Amino acid sequence: MAFLIRFQKLLIIGALIILIYTLFGFFLVPWIAKNQMQKFLQTRFGSTPTIGKIYFNPYTFHFEITDFDLPDTAEKTTDKISRLKFETFAMNGDWWKLLRREVHFKYVDLKKAEGQFIIFSKGNTNWELLPDPEAGAKKKDDSNSSGKPWTVTFRRLAIENSGLDVWDHTHVSPLHLPVGPLSLNIENFTTSIGESSEIESLVFSVGDKGRMVISGSANMKPTSADLKLDFKDLPMGFVSAYLSDTTYLRLSKGTLNFQGSLIYRDGIVTLNGDPEIHDLAIEQEEVELPVLKWKTLIAEKLQFKSQPLGMTVENVNVDGLVTTLALRADGTLNVKEMMRTGKKADPVPQSASTPAGSPAAAEQKESAPGFQYLVKVLKIENGGLDYSDQQIRPRFVARIHSLNGSLGPISSELGQKMNIDLNGMVEQYGKFKGKGSFIMKKPWPNLDFTSSFQNIEMTTFTPYAGKFAGYEISKGKLFLDVKYTLVNHRIKGDNNVFLDQFTLGKKVEGGKQSNWPIKFALAIMKDRKGQIKFKLPIEGDVSSPDFSVGSIVWTAIKNLVVKIAMSPFDFISSLVDGGPELQNIFFEPGQRTLTAEEAVKVSKIAEALKDRPQLALEITGQYQQADLAEMLRSASQGKKNQEFTVDDLKALALARSNLIMGELNTLGIEPNRMFILAATPGEAGKKPQVYLTLKEK
Repeated sequence: MAFLIRFQKLLIIGALIILIYTLFGFFLVPWIAKNQMQKFLQTRFGSTPTIGKIYFNPYTFHFEITDFDLPDTAEKTTDKISRLKFETFAMNGDWWKLLRREVHFKYVDLKKAEGQFIIFSKGNTNWELLPDPEAGAKKKDDSNSSGKPWTVTFRRLAIENSGLDVWDHTHVSPLHLPVGPLSLNIENFTTSIGESSEIESLVFSVGDKGRMVISGSANMKPTSADLKLDFKDLPMGFVSAYLSDTTYLRLSKGTLNFQGSLIYRDGIVTLNGDPEIHDLAIEQEEVELPVLKWKTLIAEKLQFKSQPLGMTVENVNVDGLVTTLALRADGTLNVKEMMRTGKKADPVPQSASTPAGSPAAAEQKESAPGFQYLVKVLKIENGGLDYSDQQIRPRFVARIHSLNGSLGPISSELGQKMNIDLNGMVEQYGKFKGKGSFIMKKPWPNLDFTSSFQNIEMTTFTPYAGKFAGYEISKGKLFLDVKYTLVNHRIKGDNNVFLDQFTLGKKVEGGKQSNWPIKFALAIMKDRKGQIKFKLPIEGDVSSPDFSVGSIVWTAIKNLVVKIAMSPFDFISSLVDGGPELQNIFFEPGQRTLTAEEAVKVSKIAEALKDRPQLALEITGQYQQADLAEMLRSASQGKKNQEFTVDDLKALALARSNLIMGELNTLGIEPNRMFILAATPGEAGKKPQVYLTLKEK
């Protein structure tokens, strides 16, 4: 009987303990947890969260929070936003393992969470902790500092239908990156030494269509990871924030695809994969047209390493690459006005052992390895370049399109030879081809490049013709073969120019070089078919602060025009192989017949004039004292006592002029293109001659 009584008491005590434990677990623990959580968050974050319900099952150790909302009051935000809110947070752990300094969760589930992470302009965030008022009263307990380290284990960590809104106001244009909905499923995540955690899948959306999937394994101690990455349609608008720090550019559109792997081991990050960037467009602020765009960029077999810092890419294929280049009215390129000049990067801290300016610091800077890169081949399809020159009026505009070809290898290694092979269209019907090589060296690179331009409409260059020559271009086509070399800062160029039906139009008022004898030079250069062929060598020093390719080209053209106008027969002679002094037809003293040598010169002149119907010829007979002496000698041999006057000498000179005119007429030159001028005395000491002058008809 006594045993039953004791047993009943034990049952009652046990029931009371269970009841108290049950009441404590189901009711008191949630109440304490809610109050302590609100107190802690209010103290450290300055805002009190609203908590719908906290549930704890003391028998299964299931802990759950529902309808949690932590408001954001940082920076005195007026809009009502939440630092963090979620519908459900649930977890279950083996609490007895705390005795072994292990935090062991059987599962942690988070559903429909939304978070805000904001970096303000001063660099602080909306998650800054306020000072702990009890920090001074707390004493550090070092009793277990040499004991077993704490470990954390998640047998399952799951996040469903959640998201994170990231804001960064430290940039000129704030960054906004909405991430979500996000789903995460990790199995056996642990900080234990040597144990691997399996990430079955981390899936989240970015923007309207972007999706990221990450899977693989990771170790916390030692830290390592072997992850598979699969990104699809990730919006790249966030790049605008980083561009805004140093430029006035923004990325208006563009998406990223990537399939590959990320490996982290021994402090080294290795990224392998095939990234793709689609429909990219970079615009300048307050300018509607993009300065750079492409349809697709695919980098095949990319490998990036953090140590040594470098990247290699097997092939880069770019489709639809188009860029805009403009020469502004002040002589600068539009690239310059895209750059911000007010904001400077923070200086890199100098080591105390190597003060700035010391020889050791200079040696350290010189020997420090930079970013090493190698792109074996860059292939371009359907590319283009829009160029405009705003220094002149009307504005010059040219467009290269349908650009195809390849460049490579593109390398950071000095001395690496890059081959260039490009072809494309200029405006609607013109064609362009270019081939050569480029070698980056210090202090000056080497260039060997040949190119050809076919069927280029010359009316495109009317703005330049108006500015430098003083005339519009009425019509004409350009065919140009060029070869440029750059060695030791000296650039040399050979230009073979062919102009078809090139015709100047009306005169432009205010042309800087309107005094050029351009029309006369063109009349000399243009043949019967309306074609002009000439060579234009150029040379310059790229190290000169005044160097400009356009300047040396126009200077060479001007010099050529002036030279042709001043010495037209030298140019004519080079075309018909007429030899020296083609404009002087020499005669023996007192004679009015041609020698065989001079007859050949007359035939060469006829050949040139036939091919240039726009030219007229002035014929001037010049007599010498030698003519008078020969006339007197002949008269004395004939035993004639005859006196000769200047009129007799002039008559001889005119007879020679008529002879030349007749010979040329016989060879097909129309008489209305030839004019006999009055005879004149020749320069003393020279042979008697007929002097020829070319004029525009």
